[in-house]
Amino acid sequence: MNRINTEFSKAVDKFLEVAEKRILEIGTTYHLPLSFKLMKRYVKIISGDKSVYAFIDFDGHIYMPATWDRPAKHVRGYIYSKGHGLEAIGLQYGSIRYLK
Repeated sequence: MNRINTEFSKAVDKFLEVAEKRILEIGTTYHLPLSFKLMKRYVKIISGDKSVYAFIDFDGHIYMPATWDRPAKHVRGYIYSKGHGLEAIGLQYGSIRYLK
């Protein structure tokens, strides 16, 4: 647990808040509520339907999930950005966006 400092913890909490707000704005609720689980190299964000919503590494990069235990290769956003990771959330369904 010593890997997680308070700045990172606050940034993850802010990302969860921003993501839940965006999901509600879109009008879908099957992702809610969002929770997290600490893993060895990532924080796993779990959606209300018990699927993986996202992964966040300890540098603050947001990844789309590839499997239950592994993120996709490319970064989708950053929790320390001005929008607190909002750029990683797709506008159609509220999930982590695909690369263009």
